[in-house]
Amino acid sequence: MRHVSGWTLLLAIACTCAAGCGGVDRQKFGGVVKAGAALQAVATPVRGDDTQARARLKQFDSEVDALRDHTIGAQEVEALKAFAEAADGYRYFLRFKSLDIDVDAGEIQLKGGPNLEVASRYKLPLDTSHGASRVNRAQAITILLQTAEQRLADGNRIVGKS
Repeated sequence: MRHVSGWTLLLAIACTCAAGCGGVDRQKFGGVVKAGAALQAVATPVRGDDTQARARLKQFDSEVDALRDHTIGAQEVEALKAFAEAADGYRYFLRFKSLDIDVDAGEIQLKGGPNLEVASRYKLPLDTSHGASRVNRAQAITILLQTAEQRLADGNRIVGKS
């Protein structure tokens, strides 16, 4: 058996801890960061065709899904969580942006189910007067977009790409 010096052993232990406990493999997250930036560039609160944003969201989702079960250490797990939450935020932003657009341009009526759950989860200001739950369209999409962008920025910061 070879003799291993104390410094060599300490260096090996430090490297193992850094890889398992805290470091982020930036190259591993490259696709997610790139797809997130592409999505952010086209996701706007302005009315119009969201086809491009939906395609970029699909690519972002694909990149996030590719990393599931491939993260190592707490920071990579936290980065993946931030990116996944950003994807959800963009998804809900796009959904709420297109809800009942022909009924009332200023309000979105929530008839229960998943949209009401999203409103509650993201703490959208609800108006429950007159027996129905409604949210102001501009406020809802602004809050959802800001949340998505913040979680994307959080993921980028963790990865070191801010």
